[in-house]
Amino acid sequence: MASPASKYCNIVLGGLKCRVHDDKDTGINSHHSRKRDAGPFMTAKSLGRARLSENTANSKAGTLSFLHEYNFEPRQHPAAAASSPRVDEFYNSSYLSRRAVLGDDFPDIDHSHGSRRPHEHTLTESDMKVLELYNAFELPPIPARQALFETFYERCFTWMPVVDDKSASTESSRAATSLLVLQAVLLVAATTKPESNPMLPPYPQYRRVKALIDTCAERNPLNLLAALCLMQFYAPAAPKDISTDHPRFWGTYALGLALQMGLNMKTTNQNGQEGLKRRIWWTLYARDSMMSSAHGRARIVNPSDCSIDPPSIYDFPDPNDPRAQVFVSYVSITSILADLCQLLTRQKDPPPAEKNKIGLRLVEYVRRLPPALRLVQPNGVSKPYSLDLAQLHIHILTTIIIFYRPQSIFHVPPTSAPAIVASNLNFRIFEAIELRGHTCYVSSGCAWHLLVTAIPQLSCLAIPNLRGECKSNLDTLEGVFRTLGSTRPSARNNLRNIQVIRKALESKNALPTTRQNIDEAANAFSFSPLDLFDPYGVDVPGSYDRIVAALESFSVETSQNGQTNSSATQGNDNLPHTFGAEAQSFAPTPNNEGDVTMFDDFPELLGSNFPEDGWMRNWINELNLFTE
Repeated sequence: MASPASKYCNIVLGGLKCRVHDDKDTGINSHHSRKRDAGPFMTAKSLGRARLSENTANSKAGTLSFLHEYNFEPRQHPAAAASSPRVDEFYNSSYLSRRAVLGDDFPDIDHSHGSRRPHEHTLTESDMKVLELYNAFELPPIPARQALFETFYERCFTWMPVVDDKSASTESSRAATSLLVLQAVLLVAATTKPESNPMLPPYPQYRRVKALIDTCAERNPLNLLAALCLMQFYAPAAPKDISTDHPRFWGTYALGLALQMGLNMKTTNQNGQEGLKRRIWWTLYARDSMMSSAHGRARIVNPSDCSIDPPSIYDFPDPNDPRAQVFVSYVSITSILADLCQLLTRQKDPPPAEKNKIGLRLVEYVRRLPPALRLVQPNGVSKPYSLDLAQLHIHILTTIIIFYRPQSIFHVPPTSAPAIVASNLNFRIFEAIELRGHTCYVSSGCAWHLLVTAIPQLSCLAIPNLRGECKSNLDTLEGVFRTLGSTRPSARNNLRNIQVIRKALESKNALPTTRQNIDEAANAFSFSPLDLFDPYGVDVPGSYDRIVAALESFSVETSQNGQTNSSATQGNDNLPHTFGAEAQSFAPTPNNEGDVTMFDDFPELLGSNFPEDGWMRNWINELNLFTE
């Protein structure tokens, strides 16, 4: 394919160099160039008319610089560059192990046949047409791109540190550019605030990135992996839908590629990218843990198969970057959370000893939490608000909530008080994020964290001394759901579920339950619940005692009512034991299917859209809201 004669401006953005092409282009892209003159995507000529002087803008973290340096010089057209032969780094570079059949006698047998010479890859004409169709070579104007990069590095990089940022410099200006990674970074940033980025709507940008992936335009496996990680930030479909656009699909794709590359294995081959490789692997590992927890599905990664070093702050270009500590801690807590959720999903009533082991890991994690990652300073004063710290502690508190969750929506024993305390703390964090307008920056996984936070609040609607506070908290949480739901379908779905459950619980008639024989002694662990709340200040013990007292008082009252009901219904084994005498006639159980209209509108609303977690569905089954 002929290369049209044109001029370009080179822009270095956080170590990624990109070109904006002249509007004098000829050939296959000429009609696109003319269209871009009046559209949101700038050409070199239009940039020249509004030439900016050199300007450097540093991000708050001080790690990212942008150099607006427009040097118009003849360069190869991006489309022509993409269609030219290039070294195929996928060739003969996978990880294979023959240890099971050969031991360690021939460790390099698959890579010692002498054909390691460079292998070239060329895009087909059909692939090029696909890329042109989806405008894969187009980039937004420089000011918009700078704003998007700042958004990514300030708000999203912590959770997906899969791009090396080597501040704009002479060296980085000579670095090779990955158009795929650049477009993927722009997609992540555009996803956070689509209404404020009219020049880069998320869906068309997603299609650009997807086209680059599907046509195999990127022949560096590490660059492709980075882009696949970033694709997971965009969630156009809710988890209830089977979709090839869902983050779980892209995560599975990425893990399959990473395992081919052997990123889960410790290697002695040093090529200067070990830190980046470990960050990419542990990003995928944490995402796998989170999606397994939220969806109640199997984990893809078996930790026993990983010999790679644990994540470390020294995997980052700057070990002193606060985001490095947050990421390392994030990987650890998501691993504990996934193990806990898998235990509860596989076994409705897991052995106390197994649950205690996970609890001890959680206590040790909290104890080792660095001072920089705590929300309260050693003198007891709260630290200034930080979105990164807020999101980290959402994961921690979610784990505590699930560990102590009530077994039944209608019976909240005093032993579940830590779940309510953690839920209240998580509520405060979500409220702080919402008040600052930062809800748009969190990932779709926070829709699940919101749901987990709301569960103890829903349980407490039956507790007189806690009902008023919980109603107010739920009102606020529903507002956060709405904000997040503007970009995350899973949040809209969870909001609807919460509203349906709340409507049932707040109905005039008390709801029935089959009293569960909960052995509270089985919930006595070898550590104190307060050990888990050390990072949250001196007010927590008082709040904990207040909630325990409210639950104990309600437990005594319902126990007395239950004895009264038992005497009144003695001899009738078909009637369920309930905590309210007036509630028995409204029991829509298999043994009592009268003309009940109370829940008629709920099954169709809720359907099968509630999260797949077995333990979550078991928790709410007593409402009889689900259709089979």
